[in-house]
Amino acid sequence: MNLFFDTNILLDIMLHREPHYAASAMVFAAIEQKFVAGCISAVSVSTLAYLLQKELGRELAHVHITDILRVLTICDVNASTIHQALASPARDIEDAIQYYSALEANVTHIITRNQSDFSFSTLPVLSPNEYILRHRALFKAF
Repeated sequence: MNLFFDTNILLDIMLHREPHYAASAMVFAAIEQKFVAGCISAVSVSTLAYLLQKELGRELAHVHITDILRVLTICDVNASTIHQALASPARDIEDAIQYYSALEANVTHIITRNQSDFSFSTLPVLSPNEYILRHRALFKAF
């Protein structure tokens, strides 16, 4: 399995946002333990940097981003990704860019708390809690 993490999931983890932190961190741990693979869009990196710098300062934001990039790969964003996103039925261009970069990376699931943002997706779009419930056997090791 190859999971695509939406930006909100990473913010939940990095900022310990409750009540979402535990489930998001558990799915991330499955990637850290190499039970599954994970990725984020290149767009997410700049969004995370901006939001984390406002909340934590530049230095700590960079530490957090560097740490997650040791675990997650970055899905490419290219001209094709942008053109597909612009032609998509998505309400938000950023979500569409993330989606098409995830498709090009051959992900199997999108993990987000904002499932309606990906209502146009042909991939399963799950919250961290839903992913854990559907893949209970994977999480028995925790």
